[in-house]
Amino acid sequence: MICPYFIFLSGLVVKTKRLSGKNTFIDCYRRFRVLLVPFLLVGLTYTLFQGYSIDNFFVHSMKRGYWCLLALFDLYMVHYFFQSVVGLIPRKFQITSDVILYFILSFLFFIYKDWIMEVNILVVLGIDKMVMYFPIFYGTVLINKYGFQKNMFGSKKVHFISLFVLRILSLLIVLDIQFRGIYTLMMLFGIIAILCTLYKCSNSTGIIANLASYVGERTLDIYIFHFFIIGFISLDFLSGVLTKYNSLFLSCCIVFPISFVIILLSILLGEIIRKSDILNHLIFYK
Repeated sequence: MICPYFIFLSGLVVKTKRLSGKNTFIDCYRRFRVLLVPFLLVGLTYTLFQGYSIDNFFVHSMKRGYWCLLALFDLYMVHYFFQSVVGLIPRKFQITSDVILYFILSFLFFIYKDWIMEVNILVVLGIDKMVMYFPIFYGTVLINKYGFQKNMFGSKKVHFISLFVLRILSLLIVLDIQFRGIYTLMMLFGIIAILCTLYKCSNSTGIIANLASYVGERTLDIYIFHFFIIGFISLDFLSGVLTKYNSLFLSCCIVFPISFVIILLSILLGEIIRKSDILNHLIFYK
């Protein structure tokens, strides 16, 4: 769920004010350095590490797991373009224009996503993933732009509802009562629950709050390095155990600690690389 979470979180911190042509170009270049350079350097390194060819990395829809960086860059480009268009509209009509634009584009992307997935050049450019995650990204952009973060993620009711829905969906899966889109709903409400928890931690003090803040700042490190950690660890035994016992409690007891260890190792690897000024600037643009 780290990729959708990464996209969701990015929409909450993107600049929403209309930028001048020069500043838009500067910001686009920054997105290129922060997203596409790690996508190419780390993604290609991991692809070769796995024994695949370079061309396989580009034509593969998942980009060996690094599709999120490319899709996020595409989403930023779409955002900058439509912000320049909406910025021409009088301010009192902008929220209406943004909402209408959001639903129109989401609807069009939903209709044509299957066709887009069959066009090779669009897959190479990551457009297939961009159209899939546009509703999540642009929805959070609007939350950010019009200041709804506190009302949504700071609400105890939203937090409770997200956890309650997650519980119900988990029980349905355990009972083998599934429907189309159930995992998408779990992903969405899971992200909301995580952000509500982080928002609550950000307004408090203590070790947990500081840890949550630190992990949030290292989301990019976790995303780009966790594939290498998984590559060295064989997790094949998990599928057999989880399939045999089909227990939600057992799944949590096994998966959560392993995920925690992978996150810590990814952060540690990121910290080691950041010690090198050259690699820190090249990969993280710092």
